[in-house]
Parts: sequence; C-alpha cells; structure tokens
Amino acid sequence: MTATTTAVHTGLTSATTEDRAAEYRRRGWWRDETFLDDLRRQAAKRPHKLAIAARRLADSRTDTLDYAELARLTDRFAGALLELGVRPGDFVAAQLPNRWEIVPLMFACMRVGAVICPIAPVCREDELRHRLALTEATVCITVPEWDGYPLAATVLALKDELPLEHVVVLGGHAFQDAIDFHDHFVAVPHEKHYEGRLDGRELGPDDPFVVLFTSGTTGESKGVLHSQNTVHSGVRGYVDTFMLGDDLVATVTSPLVHYSGFGQGVLAGVMLGGTIAFQDATDNPGLLDLSLIHI
Repeated sequence: MTATTTAVHTGLTSATTEDRAAEYRRRGWWRDETFLDDLRRQAAKRPHKLAIAARRLADSRTDTLDYAELARLTDRFAGALLELGVRPGDFVAAQLPNRWEIVPLMFACMRVGAVICPIAPVCREDELRHRLALTEATVCITVPEWDGYPLAATVLALKDELPLEHVVVLGGHAFQDAIDFHDHFVAVPHEKHYEGRLDGRELGPDDPFVVLFTSGTTGESKGVLHSQNTVHSGVRGYVDTFMLGDDLVATVTSPLVHYSGFGQGVLAGVMLGGTIAFQDATDNPGLLDLSLIHI
C-alpha cells in the first residue's frame, strides 16, 4: 500500500466522484479545512486552555498540554519526523497505549504529509508483520512491552524483513538499534531548526491521512485508508448529534489508536476547543476524578 493507492474500483467515474465531493461539501459533511487548521485556530484563540490531560497510572502522575503547547510540540515532532527522513506519502506506524505523545505525533504526521498507521499494543508478531508490511511503514514507534509481551524487541526482530527504516521506543531502557523517543522527539527543539521548512508538506483535507485496520476476526485484518474529510464526516455527525461545543470536557475510555479514541475523542476535542482526558490503563472510577480535576 502506498499513499497513491486511493482509487477504489467502484465503477464511479472521476466526474461522479467530484460531483459527490462537491455535494458532501455543500451538506457540510466535508470541508476545505483540516484538523491542523482546527489546532492552529484553537492555539490562537485559547492558547492556555487545557487541551489534553493524560494520566500515567503506574507513575501516579498526569501530563497536561494546553493548546499552545500542543501546537508547539506538533511542529517539534514534525521536525523529528523529517530528521528520520519521513517524506510526504510515507506511512508512520504508532503502536502506543493512551499516552500524551500520540496526540502531537498524530498532528505532526499531518504536518509533514505522512499517513499515520495506529496499531493497538495488543497486536503481536504476526499482526505486526502483516500491518507493517501492508503499509510499508518506514517508521514504527512502540513501547518496550505491553502486558508482558516484548513489543520493541519484536519490531526490531522484524525490521530486516520489512521496508522499516527506524524503530523508535517510547519509555523504558535504551534498545540497541532503536531510537529513544524522548531524546529524539521531545528533548530537541526541532521547531527552531525547521522553522519555515515545513511549509508545503502538510496533508490536505482529501489526502490519505490515516489507515485503520479491521479486527481480523475472520482472517487477516484489512487496512482502510481514510482522508481527513472521511474522518471529519463521522466526527461532525457525532458532535452535531450531541450538540457539543467548546465547553466539552470528555473522558476517553477507548484506545487512542482506535477511531473512537482519536476521532470522537482527540479530533472532536480539538475541533471544538474542548478538553480531552484519558489514561494509559483501565481504572474506570478514576476517570471521573480525572475529568473533575481538570475542568
């Protein structure tokens, strides 16, 4: 799969597709703006409003980002991706639990024109091989282990049989032949070095944006390639149905690598200028406390 593999053999002509796109825009389902435009708007309008509250249960701490910080880290992470040689149309795999780092990473992929491929931490070797091979991801960002399974070591062992160029590990000790996420993405002010050099790369509203995988319960999981507009149409419907506004404070119980987590959670929150709270493991009673603390 490549970023140019967007045409589906449906029998529709190019003119028909364009007509439908125009109709979707007239109805407000699609738009000419992007989720990056939403982030920039919120950073300008409400820079110090809390955007993200991310609890680390094992460490008994909550990491927070306001909209100004989220926008700045988006540019920093975008520079970090460019340092790894990520080009427009490349796929970046993110196999991460609900950690704050995945939020600016998602927007950074949009910024450099890359397609993000979210992968659940529960995926083991065979599923990882399948998804990384199908997308031809050049970068995979993962964690040392999940539920006792050595994710980072597994991805590193697969590297030689895949187009994978870089394995980045978030948290834990340093792995040989891997890049430490904090050292590369967080600690270096890439936004200063790449100021003005990110222009012209970012994804448009109809460009391939994210590949979402089916569960694979009856066979190999299928990758579904979405644009920001196809995701926006679902998010917009959810937002309008529940009449949500910028006073939104929502807790996300589902994984951020799932549509319900990053779409109905993070992207809806940024689109509205609300606050989204989540945690990296299951503690449902604690979610209410997390939301109340950060309203």
